[in-house]
Amino acid sequence: MTDSLTSPDTELHAYLEALLTSPPEPAERSPALEPGCRPPSEEKPVSAGPEAPSRPPLPPGCPEWLGMRFPILRFRLGNLRFAAPVAHLRGAWELDADALQPLSGPGLLGEVEQLGEDWIVLDTASLIVSGGRLEVDYRWALPTALGTFALACEAVEQEIECSADQVRWRENRSRRPWLLGMVGGTEKCPLLDIETLVADWQARSQK
Repeated sequence: MTDSLTSPDTELHAYLEALLTSPPEPAERSPALEPGCRPPSEEKPVSAGPEAPSRPPLPPGCPEWLGMRFPILRFRLGNLRFAAPVAHLRGAWELDADALQPLSGPGLLGEVEQLGEDWIVLDTASLIVSGGRLEVDYRWALPTALGTFALACEAVEQEIECSADQVRWRENRSRRPWLLGMVGGTEKCPLLDIETLVADWQARSQK
């Protein structure tokens, strides 16, 4: 049986796939040598002794702050599943719609008191998918490690350990910088950079 969460609406699926496809960066050309000039010789460095074993290089596009293995939390917005590094989150709590004080402004859902603080809850779907194409019944909030901002979501799933090799990373993040890549496996889902997502919303809301 096909999992409905891994077979989202075709238009939205195509939208997310398009964000993962970045145009190749132009290759750098070596400077031309003048006639009669010879390229500089490449001298091999003299080894000073046995080197300490280095960690394997990260896949292209994988941020250094994540490393080779990192925990992620999966959550749902409507019929779509997303994931975020646990390092960017401060847990999760159920969203009480009656306690939510409405706020006006793009990307804002409201303000609520939780954990002894006043949290600004963001309309996550509007930050990720423009045009109101994603209908979400918000029931949970994900408090972020960036101030007192929380991202609303419909459901919170389990926390899992992820390897950098399991992700199809975006090497060029000039467009939608908050989309890190796509987590592979049987239940594929976009991997979000939560801090960049909130910072991007802040920058756009101040214009």
